[in-house]
Amino acid sequence: MATAVGEIAKEYEGRVQVSYGDAWTDEGKEAARKYGWDQALHGLVTLAPDGSTVGNLPGHNYGEAEIRAKFEELLARR
Repeated sequence: MATAVGEIAKEYEGRVQVSYGDAWTDEGKEAARKYGWDQALHGLVTLAPDGSTVGNLPGHNYGEAEIRAKFEELLARR
């Protein structure tokens, strides 16, 4: 998923801020607990500009098409 997210981040630069976390690090484990991913290795969290959670999709290795669709859906809500 990191590769797909990195490529898409370039495409959406200026419209979507993207960051990637590793669930194997201490920081990543903390984020996983925060978003309820204790048993998941992958996931996608979308945040509003104020930092509130807009979408939370834990436990799946999302492909480029799914990530683009989620970004477009969220941008259309703006």
